[in-house]
Amino acid sequence: MRLIRSRLTLMLVIGMGLLLVGAGALISSVLKSSLQQEFDQGLLGKASLLMALIEDEGDVIEFDYSDDLMPEFSRSDQPAYFQLWLHSGTRIEKSPSLGSHDLPRSPGLAPAPTFRNITLPNGRHGRLVQIAFIPQVEKPDDPDEKEDEEEDKGELEANAGKQREEDIEIVALDPRQFPNRAATLIVARDRTQLDGLIRALNLFLAGLTISLLIIMAVLVRLALRAGLRPLDDMRQQASRLDVDSLTTGIHLHTETAELTPVVNQINALLHRLDAAFRRERQFSSDVAHELRTPLAELRVLTEVGGRWPEDRDAVEQYFSDAHGICEQMERVVISLLTLTRCERGVQPVQMTPIRLRQIVETSWQHIKQTATEKSQRFECDIHPSRTITSDYDMLLMVLINLLSNAVFHSAPSSVIRCVATQHGGETYLTMGAFVDSYASSSRC
Repeated sequence: MRLIRSRLTLMLVIGMGLLLVGAGALISSVLKSSLQQEFDQGLLGKASLLMALIEDEGDVIEFDYSDDLMPEFSRSDQPAYFQLWLHSGTRIEKSPSLGSHDLPRSPGLAPAPTFRNITLPNGRHGRLVQIAFIPQVEKPDDPDEKEDEEEDKGELEANAGKQREEDIEIVALDPRQFPNRAATLIVARDRTQLDGLIRALNLFLAGLTISLLIIMAVLVRLALRAGLRPLDDMRQQASRLDVDSLTTGIHLHTETAELTPVVNQINALLHRLDAAFRRERQFSSDVAHELRTPLAELRVLTEVGGRWPEDRDAVEQYFSDAHGICEQMERVVISLLTLTRCERGVQPVQMTPIRLRQIVETSWQHIKQTATEKSQRFECDIHPSRTITSDYDMLLMVLINLLSNAVFHSAPSSVIRCVATQHGGETYLTMGAFVDSYASSSRC
C-alpha cells in the first residue's frame, strides 16, 4: 500500500522536475541563440570590414587587404578565413589560412547575409557568412578628396578590430540588378569556443536542474511531513482504539479546516458505537438476570415431574406452571427487545394521553391468575382522573414486567400495592409488596 506522503512527494517532484527541465531548455535555447547571434554579428562585422576594402576600378577589382591590418586570417592557431568571388565564378582573393582549399559557396545573389555551419579546412567545426554585394566604385582623383581618403584609410586601419556592419557605409545596390558587377564574399571562423561555451552552459543548467530537484525533493518531503502530521496523529490514535476505549475518540493537536469535520464525524460515530455496545451488554445482562429465575423454576418442575410421572394431576399442574413461566419469559424478552429498540431510536413512539389507573389495572389482568394462585391481592391507589402522556403499548409492557417481578419475587398471601405521586411536572409510580412486616417495592 502506497503512502499518501510518498505519492505526493513523487508527483510534486515529477511536476517540478518537468518545470525545471522545461525552464532549463528554454534558457539554454535563448542563451544559445544569443551566443550564436553574437558570433554571427562578429562574422558579419569582419565581412563588412572586408567589403569596405573592396573597390571597383572599372577594369579590375581592387582589394586593399593587408595581413598586418587583419592578422587573424593568416595565423596558424584557430585562424579565420575569407574568400572573394565575382559572380562569373572568378576567384579574386582568399585568405592565406585557406591554402589550397576553397570555402563552399551557395549559388545566387541574395543581398541578405546567409549563415550556416561548415567543416573548416583544418577539420574543425566552423560557421560562415556569405554576402552578395556591389563593390564600391572608385571616384576620380582629387587632391582634397585623396587627402581625405588617406585620412579615412588611416582611421579605418586604426579601428579595424572594432568596426561592425552598422559602422561601415556600403553602397546599397541590389546585386541581382547588376550581376556583371556583383561579387560574393564568404567569411568563416572556428566555432570551437562557441560550441564549448554552449556545452558548458548546458552542463551547468543540467547540474543546476539536478541539484534543484534534489533540494526540492528534500524540502517537499519536510513540508509534507509537517503538513501531514495531523494525519499521522489520527493514524496513531486510531490504532490504539478498542472496544473499551471508544469514548476516548480522536483529538487533533493542530486544528485544520479539512480534518476537523472528519474527526468530528469519526468521534460521533465512535460514541454511537460505544452506546450500541453498551446497549448490547446491558441487554445481555438483563436477559441473564430476568431469565435466570424462570429457567431455574422450569428445571425444578422438570425434575419433580420426572419423579412422579404417574400422578396425572401433578403432571397437569407442572405443565400449567411451565406454561405460565414460558409466558413470563416471552413477556420479558419482548419487553427487553422493545426497550432496546427504543434506546436505538428505531421503535416508533406514539405519544397519547393515557389514564394511569386504567392502564395499571389492565396490566394487572395479564398476571392476575398467577397472583391468585399465590393468594396475592392487588391494591391500586391512583385517582381515576390522573392522566399522563406516553406510548400506550410500551408503557403497558413496562408495567406488566414490573408487576410480574412483584408477583414472582413476593411471598404468597402478600399485597401488591401501586401508588402514584406528583412532583412538579413529573408523575412517580411506586409498586410494593407487603406481607406482615416485610415489604418490597419497585418504582417506575
